[in-house]
Amino acid sequence: MLFNNVNTRQSTARREEEAPMDLYNLLSVSRTATEKEIKRAYLLKAKELHPDRNPGDKNAEELFKKVNQAYAILSDKYKREQYDKYGYESVKYN
Repeated sequence: MLFNNVNTRQSTARREEEAPMDLYNLLSVSRTATEKEIKRAYLLKAKELHPDRNPGDKNAEELFKKVNQAYAILSDKYKREQYDKYGYESVKYN
């Protein structure tokens, strides 16, 4: 039974890694958010998660990186359009 529990946790973690990032959810804005709303949400999240405010917190550091990436995509008109049409994979490496 212990092995089954470990396998379940590992497969759940793998699914979370494979799940596409919802950039709007990450910034806590709607899909119809304006550039101004996206920037404001980004600044609030970045301030909250900044490594200087959370020394040694690896989770906050990872979220900070994701928030920065979300802002880089959603604040760029072309990348946002690509993301909205085709999803995260279409802009992940741009």
